[in-house]
Amino acid sequence: MYQALERVQKVHSGRRPAAISMSSVALHRHITADIAASGALVMLLSLGLWPQRHLLDTLLGEFLARFVTPGPSHPGGYSQGEVWYAFCLTRKTLEDLSMPSRDAPHSPHSHGTPIFGMQKTFISEMAPPQELSGPAWWFGFHRNLLLVEKVGDSFQVPFLERFEEIGIAAGNRHYLGRYDGQACYAVDVPDKSVPDHLDFKDLRQAHSGIDEDLFVLGGRAVQIVEWDRTHQYCGRCGSKNETKTKERAKQCPKCKLLSFPRLSPAIIVMVERDGKVLLARSPHFPAKMYSVLAGFVEPGETIEECVAREIKEEVGITVDNIRYFSSQPWPFPNSLMLGFTAEYAGGEIEVDGVEIAEAQWFSPEAMPSIPGRISISRRLIDYFLDKHG
Repeated sequence: MYQALERVQKVHSGRRPAAISMSSVALHRHITADIAASGALVMLLSLGLWPQRHLLDTLLGEFLARFVTPGPSHPGGYSQGEVWYAFCLTRKTLEDLSMPSRDAPHSPHSHGTPIFGMQKTFISEMAPPQELSGPAWWFGFHRNLLLVEKVGDSFQVPFLERFEEIGIAAGNRHYLGRYDGQACYAVDVPDKSVPDHLDFKDLRQAHSGIDEDLFVLGGRAVQIVEWDRTHQYCGRCGSKNETKTKERAKQCPKCKLLSFPRLSPAIIVMVERDGKVLLARSPHFPAKMYSVLAGFVEPGETIEECVAREIKEEVGITVDNIRYFSSQPWPFPNSLMLGFTAEYAGGEIEVDGVEIAEAQWFSPEAMPSIPGRISISRRLIDYFLDKHG
């Protein structure tokens, strides 16, 4: 089917075919209606972020090619020219939904597409394939400090065939998977004393000096290492745990309790009111630093309930129109940040005095000091500023 569309592409060269009898908007609406009726569009959107453009083209091509025949909203069927034109329009629509630029303003209406995901392909695995060879990425951690190699005035994550080449002892190591075809390992480094060509960096400090993908993988690695350190024994009966080989888990051989890497979901929300954004300062923030509100999800509540509860508890106001924005893994120590936007509904600001020291509404023209670009809090604030810029 896709090959047939490629032949159509050569004929029409991406231009609007003269044979189309309806407007581009109407055509797009009609064909999209047929796709939605078949369930194809829903399935496409559920795939989230496509790693390669040709896969998106192939999926859309195969789904749209079937609509040369009659459909529920267009009983007469579509010409091949109409199908190709709608293919181009629909592909652009789905690209806008699923593949936003990392530098472009991120809309909360983009169906939860990740903006902190990997740029290159990462395949999570439990054991390295037998045919895998060559150098690997080694994410070594002493406590929560990342081991790096000094390279002049900069540094890099070790990329070697064997960790022993680096010249220090290793504790437990964990295969993570393949990043761009190369193996990745997380390693517990028990001794902080290292040769002069090595150093340890706080992962947040390392963000500005290493590739964004490697920072994300480092966040994954430190959580696996810390989980392994803190789950050597069963939390129920105290027996020595065994590491499972086919899943990221540990199991007690005596009482069979399974333990998985800990993940703590937390919400973070940007609240708007009449063109202003609600920002707050925690007692542990640097002086004059403000950010959006955040809090952990409690057992038994939805994330939307958590948004409303945290805002009410911390600053005393109510909100509505709670909309999902995006998410970010936050390995400090093991959070998954779930970003939202919301609108002011009522009440006056009353800070709790414990988690929040100050809170107020800020206009785009009078913003305080805000977090750096490493976190989703800044992405939420930037979205507000772009929206009102």
